[in-house]
Amino acid sequence: MVELPGPPQGKGRPRFSSAHGFVRAYTPARTRDYETALRNQALVVMGPRRPLSGPLSVSIEAWMPIPASWSRRQFDRAVAGATLPASKPDSDNILKIIGDGCNGIVWHDDRQLTTVVIRKRYGPKPGLVITVVPENVDGRLFDQPAANDLEAEPRLARNRQYGDRPGCA
Repeated sequence: MVELPGPPQGKGRPRFSSAHGFVRAYTPARTRDYETALRNQALVVMGPRRPLSGPLSVSIEAWMPIPASWSRRQFDRAVAGATLPASKPDSDNILKIIGDGCNGIVWHDDRQLTTVVIRKRYGPKPGLVITVVPENVDGRLFDQPAANDLEAEPRLARNRQYGDRPGCA
């Protein structure tokens, strides 16, 4: 589990500059600094371990700061989870900065991420919490029950016997 304190940031758009007739693309300093902080924290957590291989499942909790201008009632609702942060940074940009920041440290490449869950919530202590576990599907597709699940649920076994046809319960 990688934890990075401070307000979560998303991956910034690349910037472009031109000098002497050449166009150069660069990553904004704020994005580069946040990605470096994330990489350093991931290095501390991983220690001497090698990056994970194979398909991975990632859970991201982005704890957003509660606006200082909010009333006590709004603050309490935010902490209780009754108010959700539908604001910047976008969830996909949070995923991008985590994917790039953890490449080569937590996993070899972010293309290994097969299941991703992102939760943005308000919290009194802003930060990111990233949990990574190997994905183990045992050759099953999505939510198909495993063979031992059929023994526990006779209805599933009957449906499997009749080819999962509707009305064959």
